[in-house]
Amino acid sequence: MCMNWKYNAVAGWLLTLSAAAALAAEPAAITGTPRSGATNLVANGSFELLRATGPRDPWREFEEAKPFKNWNAAGPWMYGGVDIGRIARTGNFSAFISGGWLQRGVKVEEGKIYRISCWVKTAFPDVPEETKTGAYLKVEGGNRYWERWAAGMADWRCLEMRIRVPEKTQWLTLKVGSSGLRGWCWFDDVEVVELPEAPTPGERPNDLQPMPGSPS
Repeated sequence: MCMNWKYNAVAGWLLTLSAAAALAAEPAAITGTPRSGATNLVANGSFELLRATGPRDPWREFEEAKPFKNWNAAGPWMYGGVDIGRIARTGNFSAFISGGWLQRGVKVEEGKIYRISCWVKTAFPDVPEETKTGAYLKVEGGNRYWERWAAGMADWRCLEMRIRVPEKTQWLTLKVGSSGLRGWCWFDDVEVVELPEAPTPGERPNDLQPMPGSPS
């Protein structure tokens, strides 16, 4: 299907055909209860606590310009590539990203296993699913990194990884964002949950190791 694009200085490239309108429609209600019932270590992981008030001003202080409490932001035109999303998987808001990223630190314990996940809705019609381009969830810690990617035109889906925290590591850095190609994405319900030492039945052992390409 051909897609018609229009440029907007705040939101980046915008789709204008019915396919985009359908993708932007309010999704069906989905419960936001953590699957394990464990504590989510990410404060404001659902992006419901807002910081921004009024129109964006690129000359305002950086802290005032960040749209969400507990998150740092970076993107084109100061924070123009990161904004408050009105399409949410749960609650009222999500993180809308048309270029740039949101990031924050999470305190963890070395040697323990954590499940790190988020939900993402994508509108990247020119980006094949199999490529490491589009929307991403990235985690850094102890000179290692892990990542998951999503692209194409798709409704809410979960990006997830299970990692064992490297030695002498007390903090992980989480990033959700996009590679800045034509298109945009919404993020919601970011979670970091500690898991039991023994993997659950059916869990792949490789999920507990650094992804291929991670620095050793």
